[in-house]
Amino acid sequence: MSALTSYQKSKWFIIALCWFIVIVIFIYHYSFSARKIAKQEIPPALTRLENANPVADMHKAVDNGDFKFMVLGGYVSCIPGLPSEAMRLKEITGTHSIVGTGDFFESTEHVRLQTIAKRYAEQYNSALYQWLIKHPNIVKQEHLRNMKIPSKEDK
Repeated sequence: MSALTSYQKSKWFIIALCWFIVIVIFIYHYSFSARKIAKQEIPPALTRLENANPVADMHKAVDNGDFKFMVLGGYVSCIPGLPSEAMRLKEITGTHSIVGTGDFFESTEHVRLQTIAKRYAEQYNSALYQWLIKHPNIVKQEHLRNMKIPSKEDK
């Protein structure tokens, strides 16, 4: 076996050096991303829902003339607590997105608060829907006419 030529040694040194640089960049990027995610704060609007009363909040909003449903964000947003046959109401009343909800979670705490936000939106929207059914003058009568009011057996 012959010894490596200086050209071959240089070639292997450059390859090893390139791999070393790639690994250093990867480790730096990964640690920077992890620190960035760890430093991100969960939006205060999401943490507020932990101790909020959705029905009381709905009545306060209605008293202020706000009849919008709560929406969970994401690639496809959803309106929990609103029956499918009543989805067209959102076109009349509008919606509020709950900041901090979506398809991506930053931490286990974020997942926990998203679950609370979903439960809050379900209760808020259900209470608002029932209120709108009892006060049809708020929205056009033709939009409510064909909607089925869920009975206790349906729940």
